[in-house]
Amino acid sequence: MNTRLKLNGLLVGAALLAVSCSGLKTPGGSSTRSSNDASTSKASTQASGDPREDLKKAFTAQLAAKSFRYRLEFSFASGGHADAEFVAPDRYHITIIGQSPMPGNEMRQEMVIIGKDTFMKIANMPWQRTEEGSGKTTMATTIARMAQQFRNEDVAQRMMKYEDVKFVSSEVLDGSPTLVYQFKLKGTEGQTTPGKIWISATDDLPRKIEQGGSSATNPDGTSKSKLIVTYYDYNANIKIEPPI
Repeated sequence: MNTRLKLNGLLVGAALLAVSCSGLKTPGGSSTRSSNDASTSKASTQASGDPREDLKKAFTAQLAAKSFRYRLEFSFASGGHADAEFVAPDRYHITIIGQSPMPGNEMRQEMVIIGKDTFMKIANMPWQRTEEGSGKTTMATTIARMAQQFRNEDVAQRMMKYEDVKFVSSEVLDGSPTLVYQFKLKGTEGQTTPGKIWISATDDLPRKIEQGGSSATNPDGTSKSKLIVTYYDYNANIKIEPPI
C-alpha cells in the first residue's frame, strides 16, 4: 500500500516549480482568461535569448501567486491524477484519484492543510485531523509537503537544480501563444530527469509542464515515470476551510 502511494519526488517537485494563470482550458471545464492577459496579437513570441533568465522570471512570478489550481496526471505506479488548490500563504486542498487494489475500482484520498493543521480523508472514511509529526503518509501528504518545501525555497536555490535549459519553439496552447523550453532537472543524488515547460507569451507564467520519460518500461522491467501538469485559476478567489 505505502509503495503504491509513494510519489516520485523529483517529478512532483518539478511540477510545483511553475504556476500558470487562467487562459488555459481546465480539465473538464471551459477556457477562461486572466484579467492580466494581454491581446494575443500583442504578445511577443520571441524568447529573450537567455533561457535561464526566462525560467527565473517565471519562478519569481510563481512565488507572488496568491492562489491557483492545478492538475497532475501521472503514469508511474498504477496511474491516476491529483487536483489541487492553493491559497497563500499556507492553505492546500489536494484530492488524489488512483487505482484501487480492487480491480475496476478507484482509490480516493483527500487532504486539507491550513497552517499547522492537517485533515485527511481516505475513500469513504470520515475526515480526521492528523497530528503533526505523526508520520502518517499518503500520496496527498507527499504532494502537500513537496508544495510547502518548494514555496519555502528561493528562486536562486531552484535554479541550481536546472541544467541544459534551452528555448525550443513558440507554440499555441489552447489558443494562447507560449514559449517552450526544455531542461534537465538534477535530483538529490545527482541523477537528471528531462522536462519541458510552456510559458505564456502574454504574462510570463508557465501554463504546462511535462517531466520524465514515457509510460513504457525500462529494460529491467521497472516502469518509466511521466508527469503532466496543467495550472489554472491564477489569483482566483479560492476558499479553503477546515472540513471538520
